[in-house]
Amino acid sequence: MKSEPRGALRQAAAWLLLGAMALAGCRPGPPTLKPPDDLPELVAALGAMGQEASVEALAYAAPVSSRPYALTIGEEQALVFAFGTPEEREAYIRSIIDRPAAGRPWADGAKVWAGGSLVVAYEGNDGGLVLIFDALFGDRVGVEPGLGEPYPPAVTAARKAAADRLGLDPQDLEATEFEPSFWPDTCLGVGNQGEICEREQISGWRILLRHGERLIEVRTDELGQEVRFP
Repeated sequence: MKSEPRGALRQAAAWLLLGAMALAGCRPGPPTLKPPDDLPELVAALGAMGQEASVEALAYAAPVSSRPYALTIGEEQALVFAFGTPEEREAYIRSIIDRPAAGRPWADGAKVWAGGSLVVAYEGNDGGLVLIFDALFGDRVGVEPGLGEPYPPAVTAARKAAADRLGLDPQDLEATEFEPSFWPDTCLGVGNQGEICEREQISGWRILLRHGERLIEVRTDELGQEVRFP
């Protein structure tokens, strides 16, 4: 059973998707809002989406002219760097585009957004939260391999789940194919023995991952919060 905070993230993300489809002639994808200019605006924007967020200052090796914070939303946490001005933030982003991953103040593979005077780095895989940040900030900063690719959040979740299952790094798994699918129940059609699977149509993704010569099929729900292996 999913926790209430994660369910709230999913509900907010679903509203973003519905709003996007209405604004873009039924094309999928979250709407892009005006990016928050500073940390109070970001917390207020999340609150307007029904997401209770808290902020804690960190003793962290932050980039010059910025202050680091931990932003907690439900069970998830992101790292936020608040710069003095949008110009300082933009100069910093330009300076790290070609910097090796080890020289950046977030983990390799983190999803990164920038807007106003803020840089937000999220190392988790909650699809609802990814959609919320996509909506607030627009395109992600292309400083990590693959961040610029048009992957839905479910693909990231599938790579993480498969890597954990196989004892690999998610970067070792290539997403060779992903397509929208409908599953017959809440277990995505692959329930375990004795598991109770509610009969209802679930929209999601069928994803193929490659590791060397091996192909791995993964099924997910729409946001990647439920991941199954046939």
